[in-house]
Amino acid sequence: MAGKRTVLTLEKSERYYFYSEAARTITGRCEACHEEVTWITPDQASALSKLTMRELFRSIETGQVHFNESSTGELLVCLNSLGHRKEEK
Repeated sequence: MAGKRTVLTLEKSERYYFYSEAARTITGRCEACHEEVTWITPDQASALSKLTMRELFRSIETGQVHFNESSTGELLVCLNSLGHRKEEK
């Protein structure tokens, strides 16, 4: 007698939400990407990429992830380059 077989297909979806006053996004030109991009904070970049802060800063130092500084000296990370970094992992 053949047993009954059940097949389950699961799909995983992840979303990240940042709820704080500091969790704003800034749009501006990334000279490395040669286009308008969204700039995020290192904390946001670390959470989105699942990189530790040390790994994130190492990627910035090697040029894999693009960065800029705001007029107040705040470090900002190019979201486009972060996506490319994730694809390489």
